[in-house]
Amino acid sequence: MNEKPESKINELNKRLFSSSFKDRPIIEKLDAGDSDVSDTWAREEKKSVPLTSSKPSRQQNTLLKKVLIFSFSFFVIAVGFAFFYLYKGANLLSADNVNISIEGPISVSGGDTLNLGVVITNNNDAAIDMADLLIEYPEGAYASADSQTSLPRVRKSIGRIEPHQTIRENVSAVLFGETNSEKKIAVTFEFRLEGSSATLEKKKEHLVTVSTSPVDIAIEMLKEANLGQNIEIVVRLKSNSNTPLTGLLFAIDYPFGFKWKASTPVPNFDNRVWKVGDLAPSGELVIRISGTIEGQDEEEKIFRGHVGTQNSRDEKSLGVVYNSVSRSVFLKKPFLALDMLVDNERGQTFVSADGKSVRVDILWQNNLPTNIIDGEIQVKIKGDILDRFSINAGNGGFYRSSDDTILWNSKSGAVALGVIEPGEKGAMGFSFGFLPIMTKDGKRAFANPEVTLEATVTGRRVSDINVPEEINTFTAKTIRVESKVNLASRIVYYAGPFKNSGLLPPKVNQETTYTVIWTMTNSSNNASGAIVRTTLPTYVKWLGVVSPDTENISYNEIGGEVTWNVGAISAGTGIARPAREVAFQISFLPSISQINKAPSLTGEIHYSAQDDFAGTMLRGIKPPLTTKLSTDPTFVDYQASVVN
Repeated sequence: MNEKPESKINELNKRLFSSSFKDRPIIEKLDAGDSDVSDTWAREEKKSVPLTSSKPSRQQNTLLKKVLIFSFSFFVIAVGFAFFYLYKGANLLSADNVNISIEGPISVSGGDTLNLGVVITNNNDAAIDMADLLIEYPEGAYASADSQTSLPRVRKSIGRIEPHQTIRENVSAVLFGETNSEKKIAVTFEFRLEGSSATLEKKKEHLVTVSTSPVDIAIEMLKEANLGQNIEIVVRLKSNSNTPLTGLLFAIDYPFGFKWKASTPVPNFDNRVWKVGDLAPSGELVIRISGTIEGQDEEEKIFRGHVGTQNSRDEKSLGVVYNSVSRSVFLKKPFLALDMLVDNERGQTFVSADGKSVRVDILWQNNLPTNIIDGEIQVKIKGDILDRFSINAGNGGFYRSSDDTILWNSKSGAVALGVIEPGEKGAMGFSFGFLPIMTKDGKRAFANPEVTLEATVTGRRVSDINVPEEINTFTAKTIRVESKVNLASRIVYYAGPFKNSGLLPPKVNQETTYTVIWTMTNSSNNASGAIVRTTLPTYVKWLGVVSPDTENISYNEIGGEVTWNVGAISAGTGIARPAREVAFQISFLPSISQINKAPSLTGEIHYSAQDDFAGTMLRGIKPPLTTKLSTDPTFVDYQASVVN
C-alpha cells in the first residue's frame, strides 16, 4: 500500500530540523532526476487546448519592433524641430537680433554741430516694417546755432529693413552747456516684424561732453547761510569765443524765500534779467546781487543762472541758451536767532498808510547749548519819511539820534542780554511814525516813500578750544508807505464846462440839468488801473455830454451805471502836475413825492487804483451827490429843495 503524502511531508520536516541534517546540492539532485515527491505532487494534465501561447510568435515580435522604431524616430524629429525653432526659427520674432550702435564724437565745443550716425542691423530672417527712430536730446540742444527752438525730441520714419540688412541714419544738433558738462542723447528704435502686430523697441544712449561754452558762468556765494541772513551773489560772465558775442541776455532764477534787495548793475527786467549786450573775446562782466533768504532749517535753496541770446519775440526771455549753471545754499538755524514782527506780522516787505504809527517787535533766542555773553541788539532805521521825533524804544532801549540807531544791551538797561542761557529767548520793541507825504502848502514832499529796518544781534560764546567766538545775526525789513489816491466829487449848475437849463429850485414834472465833475489826485507813488463808478437813479437821465472827450467814460442803460476808466495816474498828479478831471451832464425830473426834499442825483461813488510801488489796491467811497450844490459859488441854499 502506498505511503500517504502527509507522512512523507512529516518525515521531511523531521530530517530538515534534525541535528544530523546535511546540505545536499540542489543541482546534483535535479540532475540526477532524484525526486521523492514527483509522483505525488503531479497534477493531471488538462486535455483542453490553451487560448494563447506563453511565448510570442515571430509575427508579434516584428510588429513590436516597428512600433519602437517609429516612436524613436518621432522623438528624434520632435527634438530636432524644437531645437530648430528655439535656436533658429525663433529668430524671426526676436528683438534681440536687432543691433543698434551710435557712431560719433564723445566731445564737442559749445555752439558746434554734433553729427552722429545711428547704425541699425536686422539679423532676423524676417523683414522689419513700420520702423521709427526717436531721438531725445538733452537740455541745450538746438537744430542750428541760429535757431531759438530747442530740440527736446525728434521722430524719424525709417521704413522697411530687409532681413540681415544694415542701414545708417544721420542725426545732428548744436549743443550748448556748461564747460565739461556731460550731455546724454537717447535713441529708441521702434519697429514691427513682418507678419507680426507687436511693436518692439531697442534703446541706445550716447554720452558727449561739452568741452567749452561760448560764455562761462561762475556763481559765487555762501554754501551755508543763516535763516533771514543777507547774502551776496556774485555772477561772473566770461567769453570763450574768438569773435565778439552780441545781443546777450543773462537771467537768474531765485528760489522761493529769496528777497531781492539790490543789484549792480541794475537789472533790466523783474530784478532778475540783465541785457548784457556785446561781450568781446575774453571779455568779462560781473553782476552783484544782494538779498535775504528765508526758509526751514537744513533746507537747500538753488539759484540757477542762464546766459544766451535775447528772444526775438520776448525781450525778457532767452532765445538760444548758451550756458546754464546751478548753485545751492543750505540754510542753517543761527546760533543766536533774530526776527522782527511789524504790526505783529511776519514777512519781508510791509505796507503802511500815511499818518499811521508802526509797532516793531524784535525776537531773539539762544540756540546753543552754552551761554552767550555780552549780547547786544542794534536796529538802524533808514528813510527820509521817518519822523525821528516819533521814535519810542521800550525794554531798556536807547535811541541814538546821531545815526538813527536803537540799542539794547546790559548798559542801556536790557539786563537779560548780558548773559543769555541755552534756549533762553526774549523780545524787545519800539514804535515810530511817518512824516506827512505832502507838505502843508500842498506840494509833493516824497516819492516812493519807505523805511528800512536793519537789525543785528551780536554776542560772544566760548568755543570748544576755550577761545571767545563772535556771534552775529542780521535781518532786515522794509515798510512802504501807500500813496494817497483821492477823488473829489461835486455837482454844479452855474459853474462847469456846460450851460445848464431848467428851474432852480427844481420844479415838479419839469426837467433841470446839472453838471457832475470828478477830479482825481495822487500823491507819492505811481498808480494804475484807476476806475470810478456810480449809479444814476431812475429819475435822472444820462445826456451823453462829456468834457474833455478824451477821457474814457461810459454809461450803461441797464442798471444806469456810469464808469470812468481813468487808467494810470502818475505820482504828484494834482500836486506837481494837473489833476485828472472829467465832467458830464445829467437831467433831473422831480416828482411830487420829492417836494421839499433835496433828492440824490447819483448813488455812492466808488473809486480804486493799484499802487505800483506798495503793491496794494487803494479804494475809496464818496457819498451820493444831491441837489444841494454846495460847491457852486452862485448857488443859494433854498434852491436845493423841490417845489410844486
